[in-house]
Amino acid sequence: NPSWQLVAQRSAALWTLPLVSDAYALEWETSGETTSDVYSGVILGSTSGLTNFAYVAANNSSVAIFTATNLSTSATQRATAGTASNSNVTVQWRATYDGPTAQGGTNTYRVYRNGVLMTSWTDTGNVIAHGKGNRFCGALITHFGFSSGNRIDNWRAYDLGDIAP
Repeated sequence: NPSWQLVAQRSAALWTLPLVSDAYALEWETSGETTSDVYSGVILGSTSGLTNFAYVAANNSSVAIFTATNLSTSATQRATAGTASNSNVTVQWRATYDGPTAQGGTNTYRVYRNGVLMTSWTDTGNVIAHGKGNRFCGALITHFGFSSGNRIDNWRAYDLGDIAP
């Protein structure tokens, strides 16, 4: 679906139920034609009001981990990695968060492309809040200059429990 937006913007949707724990994973597929100016991906650890969240997004040739206070403000890129072309191919993505250190995790976000670890970011400054009220997940896509990020399909979010990141 081509974007008719001349200005850059992000659109997002959250799943209506939060996850049960602070250690979780998201899996999704992207496909379609994209450019280096637009991204699509997933939201991790948001409030129900879509505030204070991390998100993982890929464009034509890279994937990155970002944090944002809401959809209207600028995002902060925390980690990035170059990838083989993500345009006109179906790519399997997985993002994990292993939980806060107080719960035995390492406070680390990891991103996998077709099963291969691409990048990670450890939230040493506790930028993203955790606990009840901060366990909503969703999908995100950016639009700019008549283009939109890749299509997202087969999206799912789940608690890791005792499953390794």
